[in-house]
Amino acid sequence: MTYILFAIGLLGAGFVLSCAFGSMAEKKWPQQLQKIAYGVNGYLLLQGLLGKVHVLDNRGLDGYFLFLAFVCACIVLLSLIVRRIRSKYVSSCRMLRFAAGTIAVLAAAELLVFNFNAYHLWMGDYTETRLSLSNVKIENGDFVYDRGQDQLTIRGKGEVLLTYENLNQPVGTLTVDAILGERTKSADVIVDITDETHQEYRYNTVNMRLLKDAPRSHFTTCELSGKVGTFRVKFTLPEDNDSITVRNIVINRDIPFHFSLLRMGVFLTLILLGYGIVHSTLLRRPCYREKLFVRAGAAVITAVCCMGCVSLVWADTNRPIKEIFEREQGNQITRELVDAFEAGQVSLKATVDPVLLAMENPYDWSARSAENVSAQWDHVFYNGKYYSYYGIAPVVTLFLPYHLLTGKYFPTQFAVLLYGLIGVVFLTLTYLAFLRRFHRSLPCGMALGGLIVMQASSGIWYVVARTLFYEISIASGFACVAVGAYFLLTSNILSHGRISCPRMALGSLFLALAVLCRPTLAVYCIAAVVIILMGLSRAGKRPGVKLAAGKLRSRRIAYLAWGAVPMLLLACVQLWYNYARFDSPLDFGIQYSLTINDFTRSQFHLGFVFIGLYNYLLAPPKFTWTFPFFFTEFTKLNINGYYFSDVGNTAGIIYLALPVLCYLLAGKALKRLNKRDRIRWSIIIGLTCVLMPLVIICSIWESGYAIRYTADFSWPILIGALAIGFYLYRHTKNQTWRKVARICMGIAVPAALVLNFAHVYTFKFPDWVALEHYGVFNSLAELFTIF
Repeated sequence: MTYILFAIGLLGAGFVLSCAFGSMAEKKWPQQLQKIAYGVNGYLLLQGLLGKVHVLDNRGLDGYFLFLAFVCACIVLLSLIVRRIRSKYVSSCRMLRFAAGTIAVLAAAELLVFNFNAYHLWMGDYTETRLSLSNVKIENGDFVYDRGQDQLTIRGKGEVLLTYENLNQPVGTLTVDAILGERTKSADVIVDITDETHQEYRYNTVNMRLLKDAPRSHFTTCELSGKVGTFRVKFTLPEDNDSITVRNIVINRDIPFHFSLLRMGVFLTLILLGYGIVHSTLLRRPCYREKLFVRAGAAVITAVCCMGCVSLVWADTNRPIKEIFEREQGNQITRELVDAFEAGQVSLKATVDPVLLAMENPYDWSARSAENVSAQWDHVFYNGKYYSYYGIAPVVTLFLPYHLLTGKYFPTQFAVLLYGLIGVVFLTLTYLAFLRRFHRSLPCGMALGGLIVMQASSGIWYVVARTLFYEISIASGFACVAVGAYFLLTSNILSHGRISCPRMALGSLFLALAVLCRPTLAVYCIAAVVIILMGLSRAGKRPGVKLAAGKLRSRRIAYLAWGAVPMLLLACVQLWYNYARFDSPLDFGIQYSLTINDFTRSQFHLGFVFIGLYNYLLAPPKFTWTFPFFFTEFTKLNINGYYFSDVGNTAGIIYLALPVLCYLLAGKALKRLNKRDRIRWSIIIGLTCVLMPLVIICSIWESGYAIRYTADFSWPILIGALAIGFYLYRHTKNQTWRKVARICMGIAVPAALVLNFAHVYTFKFPDWVALEHYGVFNSLAELFTIF
C-alpha cells in the first residue's frame, strides 16, 4: 500500500507540473485539463492534511503529500503570474520560469537525494521487530532494568553491552527509543554483529550518536549482509553523571520522509542570486538608474550580516542580559586597564609574584612552569610591573566611560559585537560611496554581488564567533578602519568634486584611532597620509574660480592641517603612552609579553613569513562528506622551527573571494589609463589594497597564525581587486566578455557564501565544543547531509 500511495502522489504531482510548465511555455492546454490540475493539487493537499489528523492512514507519507502539494502550488502560482505579465515583462517571465524549474529540480533532490534513506527498506525482505529488553544479556557498567515498564536506565561512563543472540534475520535500520538525562547531551551507540558472511564479531559495524531533543539522531540505516546472528549493542555516556533510559530497540522500522523548506530556500536563494546577476534585466541595469533598488539591496545585505553577527554572539550567551551587563569582573582590557586609568597610572594594579621578579629570564614559559611561578598570562612585564600591550582606544571610548557611569564592567562579547556591527555597517557605506564615485554605470547585480562577497569575506565573522579579550582589539580596529575609510572616501580626495576637509579630518581621526586599537593598523595611516598628500594639488580649488597665489597657499595649509592634526594628536597620545610604559615612544612592548614564546629572544626567519602568506592568501579548501563539507588545513610548508598557530583555519582569500583574481588583470586596466592616472591609481590601489595588507600578513610571523587576523586585511585586498574588475567591465564594449564577467560574479557570490560559512561554522563549532551547541550543530548538519 505504501508503494501505491507513493506512486499516486508522484503521478498527481507530475500531471500538475506538466500543466504548469506547459502554460509557462505558451502551449495550448485545454482549460479543462488546467482545472483538473488544480483539483489534483487540492487532492494532494487534502490527502496530506487528512493523514495528519489521522482520518486516513497514509503509511507515514503525510509529509510527502503535503510537500508535493506545496511544490505544485508554488509552480502553479508562478505559471499564473507568467501568463498574466508575459506580454509586458518578458525578462521577468524568464526569471520566473527559471525559478519554477529550479524549484522542481530542488523538489526532486528532496525526494530522491536528501530522503535517500527513506527508501532503504523498500527493496528488501525486512520485518519490523522490537528487540525486547527482557530477553537480552546485559553486561558491564552501571544499569538498572525496570521489568514492569520494560526499560533500561544506564548511568555513568562505563560501557553497557546488550547482546541479542540467534537474531536470525536481516537488519536494514536501527532505531533506539531512548530518553537522555536532564544534563546529558549525547550518548554513543556502537553495534557489533555476526552475519552469514562472518561467524566472529565484526566490530563497530554500526555507529550512532544520540542527541537530546534530536529525534532523527535516534535512527540510522545499516548496510549488512544476509541474516544477522548475534547483535550486540554498546552504550557509552561521556560523563560520570550522565544517564540514559532505553525504552525500545527496534530493527527494520521505516525511516520517515523529512522534507525541509529551509534547505530548499537556501539552495534556491544561492542559485537565483547567481542566475539573476547574469540574466536578470533589473540586475543588469546601471546603478545610477536604480539608486533606490541598490540602496535597498545593500540595506538588506547589511541587515542579514548584522543578524548573522548577533546570532554568532548569542549562541554563547547563556545568562540573562541584565546579569551580563552588571559584571563585577573583567579581563585585561575590560577591567584591568579601566582600573589602572581610574587610578591615574599606566601600569596594571595586579601584584607581581616576587619569584617572577627574581627570575633570570621571566619571559621563558617553560622556566616559569618549571618553577611554578605565578604570572599574569598574556600581560606585558617590564621593570617589575605589569602592563597591557593591547590598544587603549576601546578602553577610553567604551569600557572606561561605562564603568564610570555604572560602576560595572562592560561585557567582552557585546563589546566585540558592537564594534563588529559598526564595522559591518560602515563597510557597506564605504562600498556604496565607492560605487557612487567611480562605478555609477555598473550593473546592479555586479554591484550588489561585490558587496555580498566583501561582507562574506571580511573576516569579522571569526572575531564575533569567538569573543575572547583578544578579539576586542581586532573588532574595534576593524570598525575604526571602516569608518575612517568611509569619511576619507566621501571627502572626495580620490574623486571629482569639492574636497570636504571636515570629512577628511574625521577619516584621519578614525584611522589614527584604529592604531590605538591595534598598532598593526598603522599601515593604513601611512596609506592615508600618501592619499592626502596626493590631493594637495586640488585643495582649495573650485571649478571656474581662480584664486590668488597667497589665498591658494593658505587654503592648502588649512587642508594639510585638517588632515594632519587629528592623526598627529592621536599619534602623540600613542607615543606618550609607549614612553610612559617602556621608556621609548616607538616601543609598543609586545616583546615583553608573558605568553607561550619569549619574544625578547625570538629571531626573524623569512620562512615564517611565507607560512602566513600561503595560509592567508593561497591555501586551497578541501571537500569532505562531513558537514559543512569544506575545510582547509593549516600548513607550515615543511618549514622546521617553532611557529604558533591558533585554533581554526580558513582558505586563502583567492578562493573565499574569487574577484581577488582581478589583480591578474591589473596590467590590462593600467594600459587603458593615461600616464598621470596610471601612476595615481597604481599608488592608491597598490599601496592601500596590496602593499599594506601584505605588510600586515608578513608582520605576524612573530605572533603566529590566527584566523582572527583576516579582519585586518581581507576587505581592503578585495575592494582593490573589485576596483580593477569593475573598471574593466565598464570600459569593455565586447558583450561576450561582459557576460563572462557577470557569470564569474554569479559564481563568486554563492561560492563566497558557501565557503565562508563552512569555515566560520567549523571555527565556531569544532569537534570539542560541538556538544555544547548540539542543537545548532545537529540541526545544521542534519539539514544538508544525505546519509
